Amino acid sequence: MNTPSIILTEAERSIVAAVEKSREKMAQHYNNKYAIETFVTDTLVTVLIPKKDHGTLDHPRLYARVVDQPHPG
Repeated sequence: MNTPSIILTEAERSIVAAVEKSREKMAQHYNNKYAIETFVTDTLVTVLIPKKDHGTLDHPRLYARVVDQPHPG
């Protein structure tokens, strides 16, 4: 079964290029701001819950156990 090839117009090609550039810039900004940590399966971790998402009497952290990683890293 042959899949028809998609032919992009010049405008669509420029949009795709701009999106790729934007995606790289956003990833670079995120990586500079946050340290990405990789956890081993069955590790206990805490997740900080933003103030706007928990009540005044709720604990600010959620305790969790890593059960699986959907992709490496």
